[in-house]
Amino acid sequence: MIDKKDSTEVNFDKNIEGIDPESVHKVKLASGAIMPGAAFGTFHSDWAQAYMKDATVEAIRLGWRHIDTARAYENEDLVGQAIREAISRGYISSRNELFITAKLWNGHMSKEDVEPALHNTLRALGVEKVDMYLNHWPWPKDRKSVV
Repeated sequence: MIDKKDSTEVNFDKNIEGIDPESVHKVKLASGAIMPGAAFGTFHSDWAQAYMKDATVEAIRLGWRHIDTARAYENEDLVGQAIREAISRGYISSRNELFITAKLWNGHMSKEDVEPALHNTLRALGVEKVDMYLNHWPWPKDRKSVV
């Protein structure tokens, strides 16, 4: 376990070889998009948030190509920084090598809130699109505001 009092510097074992992303099982969606079956989840917890950017960069280095994030995790900006860093380090050549899943939080399910919520996610991630945008929680905060 990581002690929160420790430095937030993370030292990953760079001797661990990644997997070939092409070897991962993929699913063809109805849209024609190809989605890797396994995703690197970026759910936060109090102690892990400080490590999210470095952990995501390392996941991409190791071959993860499906990134799962959400506004509720409060780290979309860190995930976006990680994507840009992975590109700058040459782990991927562009964002297009990733399948990014993002999620709409239940407080933004009213018709007028969905598009602004998506734009906030795109801005925080620093990308022009996400590949899948899901309702994060099946019950809206206000049941009268369902789209």
